[in-house]
Amino acid sequence: MPALLLTLVLFLFLMLLGKAILVALNFKFPILRSWLLAPSIGLAAIVLLVLNLNQAGLPIGSFASWLIVVLSVFIIGVFWRRRPVWPWKQLGAIVAIAMVALAYTCWPMFFYGFRWVGYLNADMGTYCLDALRTMHTGFYRVPTRLELMGRDYSLYFWFHYAVGLFRCGGDLFLGWVASVTGTEPIRVSMPVVGATNMAEIFAGVSLVLVNAKARRSAILTGCLLAVSPLMAFGAMAQLLPQISGLALLFSLCALCMRPLAYGREAIWKSGLLIALVGTACCICYPEVLPFGALAIAAYHGFQVIRRRQALRPAITIAGAIAALFILIARQTLLTAIGTVLFIVSATKEATGATDFDTVLDPSMFASMFGIQLYYGARSDPWTSLAILLGAVLFFAAVVIAARHSLQGRPIAFLLLVMLCVGGKLFQSHSAFGVFKLFMYGQLVLLYSVAVFCLWLAGKRYYLAAGACYLIATAWTGYVYIAGSTDFRLEESMTLPHIVRADVRNIKLPQDAPTIVDTPNMSGDFLIAAAGVGSTLEWADYNIFRAFSKPLISEELLRLPGHLGLTGDYVSARDELGRIVQSTVRQEYVLGHFFSQTQLSPDVKYLGHLAHDPWHVSNNDVPGSDDGQYFVFHPLEKERNHIVLHSTHLGGVLLRSNSVSEWPVEPDLYRPGDTFYAVGRYMLFEVIQPTPAIRVRISLSRSLMGGGGRTALPVGAQVGATSNQRLPLLGSGSANVISEPLRLVERDGHFYFALDFGIEGSYFAHRKTGLMRLFKVDMPIDPRKPVAFVRDLSVLTEQDYQAVVRPRRISKWPAGLLSENVEFSGIYEDGWISDRAFVVLGKAQAGDRILIKGMMPHLAGLADGNRAKVLLNGASMWEGVITPGRFFIEGTAAAETANTRLDFVFEKAAQLPSGDDRPVSAQLLDVAIIDGASRERRGAR
Repeated sequence: MPALLLTLVLFLFLMLLGKAILVALNFKFPILRSWLLAPSIGLAAIVLLVLNLNQAGLPIGSFASWLIVVLSVFIIGVFWRRRPVWPWKQLGAIVAIAMVALAYTCWPMFFYGFRWVGYLNADMGTYCLDALRTMHTGFYRVPTRLELMGRDYSLYFWFHYAVGLFRCGGDLFLGWVASVTGTEPIRVSMPVVGATNMAEIFAGVSLVLVNAKARRSAILTGCLLAVSPLMAFGAMAQLLPQISGLALLFSLCALCMRPLAYGREAIWKSGLLIALVGTACCICYPEVLPFGALAIAAYHGFQVIRRRQALRPAITIAGAIAALFILIARQTLLTAIGTVLFIVSATKEATGATDFDTVLDPSMFASMFGIQLYYGARSDPWTSLAILLGAVLFFAAVVIAARHSLQGRPIAFLLLVMLCVGGKLFQSHSAFGVFKLFMYGQLVLLYSVAVFCLWLAGKRYYLAAGACYLIATAWTGYVYIAGSTDFRLEESMTLPHIVRADVRNIKLPQDAPTIVDTPNMSGDFLIAAAGVGSTLEWADYNIFRAFSKPLISEELLRLPGHLGLTGDYVSARDELGRIVQSTVRQEYVLGHFFSQTQLSPDVKYLGHLAHDPWHVSNNDVPGSDDGQYFVFHPLEKERNHIVLHSTHLGGVLLRSNSVSEWPVEPDLYRPGDTFYAVGRYMLFEVIQPTPAIRVRISLSRSLMGGGGRTALPVGAQVGATSNQRLPLLGSGSANVISEPLRLVERDGHFYFALDFGIEGSYFAHRKTGLMRLFKVDMPIDPRKPVAFVRDLSVLTEQDYQAVVRPRRISKWPAGLLSENVEFSGIYEDGWISDRAFVVLGKAQAGDRILIKGMMPHLAGLADGNRAKVLLNGASMWEGVITPGRFFIEGTAAAETANTRLDFVFEKAAQLPSGDDRPVSAQLLDVAIIDGASRERRGAR
């Protein structure tokens, strides 16, 4: 409840501050619309105040409390002198809509409070670290060499924001809220997102509500926006700049797209507000400004053409507003240009398949309105029905954009601009651009849905349309939101189960340098935020070093200094950048090029996940985790900790150009557990290795589809001082262990490599129904994995000899997928491929080996299947198995510590109903029975 309360208090404060500014300026605007604009105006005022004070050299933490006191006094003073009109009845409906939006989007706050951190992606890590920097230092304060050598990684964002001309409004606002509440930015990130999300809804309704006739369409648009799945997804992905930027964009459009009074006082008041909001948008999210500028220009051009507005006064007013904007914005204008240039260049550099390609196939019509997820498999007839419904709504949006533009409605011009830009982006195959436009355009798209529903349902039942939209999109919204919780573990959750831990309870050692191994960039940012004051280095690639490199042209970066807007920080950046890059050396090991940071010889601790779902052997550490997400143990006590390096051949997603390890996702064969997709090449470092370790890998290709895709990579090799093949054979899944390895050593670092021997491929997909309209060959998943891995670990020889293998497997998949079972060529549900083996436990001479199974009635197997079973390499049984249940029995000739059974079948056939897996039989029970016991044949 405290997190939810903070969200409400923050939104209320923004609204009161914005309204006080409007009242103080005596700004002439419809009363209800002014209240709806107020939260965005309050947000703009705080962002610009914090920015200017921070740029003056004051850390946000030094003035945040005083600023809120001063602003509170300002609000009380204005309301005392000029009592505002409170349209309780009309405003109450919009407040109710905003509260619905809060409950719909932020319901995890009820369960997790401040521990809820959305998807905790790398973007939010960036915002939180920069917020931390500005909380403790001035905006332009140049970091020292010592600070950049691992003492404070938040200062690396000085390169990105102070010198790099990248937007930082969301970071500043987050830092201000964190300073006022006296907590870490990450803990208040979701309350800040929730408050700005409510401000966006208020601003959107204000843009629609141009007159009393538009009241129903405004109310219905607000209702639809409150339960929009893509709006919720933006909150889960913690797109704080986008949410705040859209709120400011809608407010800017509402202020500009109206008849502007021609008079000095009117121009000054309008110009000041427009410049204030426009400048805040430049520093929060300038990417949306072109849409606003085009829509505003189109609106006033239309007014001039229709002779509703004179040309000369319009030019005069525009010039005056532009002059005020340049005066207030100053360097912020250059920041907007720098950000837009970076976004454009980053978009152009994107090649190959992306996570957003599905917004270019026919499912785009359904996903843009939230009727179905923008990712994942599609199944008919539901997908075709969703596409059909979405196409109808999209066609309605095009018609409404044209008709309402001719009627001079402001929001229609924004809708028209976004539709035109969307068409251009679709034509150029810019999947990410189209996806972002879907998110930007939720207001205008849902406005068209509201108008369409009003036309269908009439004025009496128009709210029922909102209920129908909620029903149609409820599952999509739930999946987007629940993916940030333990209710539904999705691949978007980069740090699984993080909501179970308190992110401020990360206790780093202070007495000596620490080396840290985190699973991805999100973990890097979380540790870096907690590690200010400690000396940290990274076991894998240090992603923070990349921020010291310029992202845009030198000419633009030097322009603020040349114009006298700032000091010459580019020279300091160059010097510090050279120092930072000098600490990185290029290594070449086992065919992999990678960057290795020169570690301090005084490193005493190793930090890593308390529970590692990627590499189970990393969990075998001394000490207690005390419920923490990350633990830090003395390095001398750690043994055989493996770290995946990011190399030119592959590495962790977002750290490498070539990905060989994707984030974990739900394991369909083990409810509640996870696995992760891997590429062909992987390079591991082993920290504090013991002699003669083995590599254990549990992997699956069962879900890769038909056409031979389920075949295991029989050529997979482990590379060290010598190469050895992994004992893989058959199709489906496997859990195999290598022979002892002798690791490759380089300057005190020890390595081994994996080469699965085959290139990854897209998942098999069949498109049916309306999905075949266009982009038929586009894959449903942009990844090209080799397999899914459940665990990749190392074992000491002592651990390997101590493994107690089971004497019976009768439960599928639970019995098969135990880490103590070595096998290959068996599918998780018991189906077996034409080549397979399984290793059971100890057998005494005379013990019986029992195998129960079923031969399916499949085309190709109707006449039976010749099979051979080997017991520890010797033939145990050979014959023809006919369709139906079968029973095979053998006897152990001598005592063995481990009992290996090999299966060889002559033929295999594909399973029906779209399964497509090639199988030879199905195992029901495999067991070692005491020779002294008797089991009746009837039990077969």
